[in-house]
Amino acid sequence: MRVQVVVVKSAQTGRFLAYCPSVAGSSVTAPTEQEAVERVRHEIRRTLSMPLTPPAGARVAAVEIAG
Repeated sequence: MRVQVVVVKSAQTGRFLAYCPSVAGSSVTAPTEQEAVERVRHEIRRTLSMPLTPPAGARVAAVEIAG
């Protein structure tokens, strides 16, 4: 799966902020752009691999997003 990641360098701190707009909670900071991209990749994988606990009575469906 490919997702778009936004990387921005802070003018105030010089650190890099990276986040994936389509994955909530994927915002990270790092001293270098490369490290920010690696950290956000890890955060996206972690977020997407979290077990789903639906409310009682809810139905869970799987959808394909590739291609």
